[in-house]
Amino acid sequence: MATNADELILRLINRVHYNPNAPQGKRLQPAHLPMNDCIPTLPDKGPSVYLKSQLKEGVKTLEAEFPKWRNYGYAEINVGDLTVLDVAVVHSPDNCPFPNLQHAHYSLVGIVTRELRDSVIAIIERGLVRAPQI
Repeated sequence: MATNADELILRLINRVHYNPNAPQGKRLQPAHLPMNDCIPTLPDKGPSVYLKSQLKEGVKTLEAEFPKWRNYGYAEINVGDLTVLDVAVVHSPDNCPFPNLQHAHYSLVGIVTRELRDSVIAIIERGLVRAPQI
């Protein structure tokens, strides 16, 4: 099941992938989406995101399930910004280790080149709502 273009997804951002001293547009590091994570393998489909409309309290729902995520940053991304790049947002409950979040777990599928990965990273950075705690 893919998502509608007007849906919002949440992407968590680990502090090791974020450089607050880098110029705007270069703060989110390429390691945030390693190419080996972008290549679908069984059972993994791709980088994890969460469908905001399926989380009762948004990012707070994620943080309640895994408190370490309170230190992470996060971005809200419009699905349509990814689908124009031929990146699909696909429901992937089997890729989620948290049973209470499986209904909201999706994967980014179709990031097949470094150039496309860099474009997706730029979209994620533009959607930054909260920077990670450094």
